[in-house]
Amino acid sequence: MSRNKSPQTANNARNQQNQVGVIHQSIQHKTIFDPDVIEHYSRLIPDAPGRILTVFEQNAEAERRIQEATLKYQAADNKRRDWMAFLIIVSGFGVTAFLAWIDKPYLSGTTLAAIIGYSVIGFLKTRR
Repeated sequence: MSRNKSPQTANNARNQQNQVGVIHQSIQHKTIFDPDVIEHYSRLIPDAPGRILTVFEQNAEAERRIQEATLKYQAADNKRRDWMAFLIIVSGFGVTAFLAWIDKPYLSGTTLAAIIGYSVIGFLKTRR
């Protein structure tokens, strides 16, 4: 005995299977800069708030210096990569010219096509 389901009932069943439940959690974090925490520390150690802020400022400065150094070294690495690519391409053109000079047109054309192909692929990869 088979039961015929109406199209609307079938759609409702599909929609129920595809529903996603979302759970929202709210977590209370008390940071070290919470006034209650600062007050608690100041009762334990009188100069604690000043020391906490000093350490925070020093950590923030260290993070900024690390980020600046990272950017500087990344820029230097990019410059090195670009010069290396330039030298490889110029060397390839030199090989192409040499092969054309010694009357090897097929090798010269293949080398030129490979250089252009790899250059275009490298350019397109940076655009992702």
